[in-house]
Amino acid sequence: MNIIDYVNKYGNFDFNEEEFNDIDNVILSLVSYVDFSGIVSKERREIRLQDAANRYFETYTQKEINENIFSIKSAIRLFEHIKDFKRYKDIKLYNYVYEGNSYKQFSAITMKLNDQLIYIAFEGTDELISGWKEDFELAYLYPIPSQVDAINYINKVIKFKDKKVIVGGHSKGGNLAVTAAMNCNILLRNKIIKVYSNDGPGLLDEELNSVKFKRIKSKYIHIMPNYSIVGILLGNVNDEVIKSSKKGILAHDALNWEVEDTHFISTTLDESSKSLKNIFEKWLEEYGFEQRMICVNELFELFEKNEIYTLIDIRKKGLQFVLSIIKSSKEFDETAKEMFKQLFTSIYNDYTIKLKEKIGFNK
Repeated sequence: MNIIDYVNKYGNFDFNEEEFNDIDNVILSLVSYVDFSGIVSKERREIRLQDAANRYFETYTQKEINENIFSIKSAIRLFEHIKDFKRYKDIKLYNYVYEGNSYKQFSAITMKLNDQLIYIAFEGTDELISGWKEDFELAYLYPIPSQVDAINYINKVIKFKDKKVIVGGHSKGGNLAVTAAMNCNILLRNKIIKVYSNDGPGLLDEELNSVKFKRIKSKYIHIMPNYSIVGILLGNVNDEVIKSSKKGILAHDALNWEVEDTHFISTTLDESSKSLKNIFEKWLEEYGFEQRMICVNELFELFEKNEIYTLIDIRKKGLQFVLSIIKSSKEFDETAKEMFKQLFTSIYNDYTIKLKEKIGFNK
């Protein structure tokens, strides 16, 4: 079973009949990838999920939907699938925000499941390169701009009348969820019953060991697939490794995560993910904060010089080109080159062997 199969089996049970679980968390975290501009209010004016979905699919053509990167397309596919099921159709959506520019990418939405429970979802990285740069900035900067936005958002949207709150996100959204939960107003934090990071990058050691994090540690769940390339970045705790039917970047797509009844299937981390984790940790050990900043800025300056502003641009130019400009950089030492090489070849797993031969990236 996968998430779609789960919806087919349990979608006609509301949350009183079948309680909220880890899979529902992932489903709602993916809803945040949908562009609700002009559909869901920026304030607390509620709209039913089914009504929001109908407006969305009236607004966007299939051609426009297909132009999105895979993570957004997967989220839209799931959104379309859940919209008519009893379990999800009456969820109330509100407080939708999106901001994407040259230095940050941030989006969030709040969902009221019933009178007792709300779910706050933070969007992961979309196609903007600025969002991916923020992922790398986590290695030397705290808080990054979208983390500040996440803290402000949660302080604004949780109200006195809200009884129980779950906070979650996929990819970078998972990092934003834990950051917002650990830094929000203490009265609001007491309402939070769970914090989910779904294959999201972790925290710097200073934050992971902080009093603020320890206050929410028992509520925190970090779910990641066995072929993770995002969830293994930086420090994390409470890892729940689950089976994915795909490898590489496709394992990051939650629609490929394997399900049994109302839970994900547990397993252990694959050797390829352990290898990437080890080399990233080596980079952190060898580079101080300033060196990490220089390295990250160099990478994204290379992207900008070569007119790469979105992941779609990377797809158009090809992985061979991207790896070539990384290899040619005079600012990267062998550790940095190896890390970026492994990262991008993991993202484009199907092309790895062919590209190593063509580019001559081997020592």
